Amino acid sequence: MALVSLGLPWWGVNGLGGTSLQWSLFSTPSQVDTELGTTTLSRAFSQIDPLVIGLVILTTVIAFVGSFAKRDDILLGGFRNSLFTSLIYVIIAATAVTAFCQSNPSCGISGPFGSTPLYSWGFQTGYYLFLGAAIVLIGAMVYHRTFIQSGLKAKPIMANAQGKFCMNCGKELPSKAKFCAECGQSTQVQ
Repeated sequence: MALVSLGLPWWGVNGLGGTSLQWSLFSTPSQVDTELGTTTLSRAFSQIDPLVIGLVILTTVIAFVGSFAKRDDILLGGFRNSLFTSLIYVIIAATAVTAFCQSNPSCGISGPFGSTPLYSWGFQTGYYLFLGAAIVLIGAMVYHRTFIQSGLKAKPIMANAQGKFCMNCGKELPSKAKFCAECGQSTQVQ
């Protein structure tokens, strides 16, 4: 989902009469709205696109690697990176639009999303699809914890005439130990 979002528009302006200007991470609008003067805005978005593309690809790689790991720490890292990428895009879009409108008083738009009687602007399909990918990562973490990590339950402690040994690392344990001093594994048989 995250990779598909790269080819879709992430931000756009829709005007009366069906005028639609959309910016994807790989392209800018082919037409220029003379009233808005969108050339400056296109330049601002094109400067940040490589960063966002890199973060989307990094998120995808982290999620892919995390899907094969025994623990869900890597998936959690992918989820955090997707939130970071989404937040960065919102901040950058807000900054680009604000700077554009300060240099062009007739622009009529303010902030990363909103509307006036002439225009509505804001995030588009690609951005929301990327957010959807972050939600899928939450589902992947739940699945991972429920089905993958359930095979990693605590191992019982071996006992013999000489004493107890940790089944996780094999370290000899004092008779009244509740946890292994070596690996931290509980000595309670579940």
